[in-house]
Amino acid sequence: MAAIWGMTTRRSPVGVLGPGHAITRYEAARLHTADAARFAGNGRIRGTFALGKLADFAAYPPEPLTCPVDELRGLSPVLTVVGGRPRHDPRGLLGGSDHPARASTGKPGVPAIALPCC
Repeated sequence: MAAIWGMTTRRSPVGVLGPGHAITRYEAARLHTADAARFAGNGRIRGTFALGKLADFAAYPPEPLTCPVDELRGLSPVLTVVGGRPRHDPRGLLGGSDHPARASTGKPGVPAIALPCC
C-alpha cells in the first residue's frame, strides 16, 4: 500500500514530487490489480473478481479506498489468498481452513476489503 499512498499523495522520502500527477485511490488500486494483470498478459485469469478467474487477493482491515490517507503507507494485509488457497492468514480469519469462503461468515475481525492481485 506504500506505492498507492505515494501515487495518491505524491509524497516520498525526499518530499512531494509532481503533486499535479496525483491520482485517486481507485485509479492507483486499479493500476496495481486489473491493469497490472493485463500488462503481464494475465488479464483473462487475474486482476479482478470474476467467475472463472483465479481467486488471488489480499485483504486489509481498514478500507484502503476510504481510510485516512496517511494510514495507507503502513497497511499490511491480514489475509492473502492465491489460487483460492490462503497463503498468509496470521490472525486465523479462516479458522485454519484452506477454503477462503469462510472469511464471509461474519467472524469478528474479517477484513473490510479485499483487493484482487495481479
